[in-house]
Amino acid sequence: MDAQQKARYDQALKEVSYGQSLSREALRRLLKNHLAILGAFFVLALALACLFAPLIINQSPTRQNGWIGPQAPGYKHPAVISNNLFKVGEEAQTYPGLLKANNVVIKHQKLTYSEYRIVLKDNLIYSITQREGALHLEELSLDGSKNRIKERLFGGRLGRSFQKVSLKLGMKAPEDLFADNKKVLILRSYQSDSPQLITT
Repeated sequence: MDAQQKARYDQALKEVSYGQSLSREALRRLLKNHLAILGAFFVLALALACLFAPLIINQSPTRQNGWIGPQAPGYKHPAVISNNLFKVGEEAQTYPGLLKANNVVIKHQKLTYSEYRIVLKDNLIYSITQREGALHLEELSLDGSKNRIKERLFGGRLGRSFQKVSLKLGMKAPEDLFADNKKVLILRSYQSDSPQLITT
């Protein structure tokens, strides 16, 4: 073994003796990769947000307000849930924001509605059907001063309001009802009893 080969052997032996562990080498490479560090901070931030979210936001992650129905972007959900339970001597089962209140006044009003489906054919009233019981009607007369009359849109959303609706089979379709060349119109007529105030 000549001097050059011996020098290479000593250098290789020195590197083997004083080499770094695999984990240290992996950490060194990771610290050199700036995108990997940025990704690690992002994952850590998401993990901390998931961990501390229940302490920051007082809303249940599993509660759904399906009764509200689909709404347009920017819609502000009301601070209520579909089922509220108040029992004397027990913790109220309601929206978390109400649990902090000393007194809650609830306005209770029973609201029912009937739906009517009106179909046009050749710009004439072709059919009038009451959805409950699938009753076919010859004419329809609704008074907005007694009951609220609203148009039901696709997805259950409510549209225009009407003061009075008076329709008969075979009559020409009123222009104010059938806008935008609609052929089918669904109307809701709401009936409500006197409101009651409940203090808890």
